[in-house]
Amino acid sequence: MPPDFVSRWMHSWELAFLLAYPAILVVAPLARRLALKFVESPFAPSAPVAGTKG
Repeated sequence: MPPDFVSRWMHSWELAFLLAYPAILVVAPLARRLALKFVESPFAPSAPVAGTKG
């Protein structure tokens, strides 16, 4: 193992975090909205069933 392994690892981790964290903050809400277009939300009111009152 190189003598500067820990400092290299920390530098790489910092760089990855600085790039990935903002990307997640932007992409996660967009992915959630896109997914909700394809699936039924458990919080949405259900549509009335044909042949029932209400």
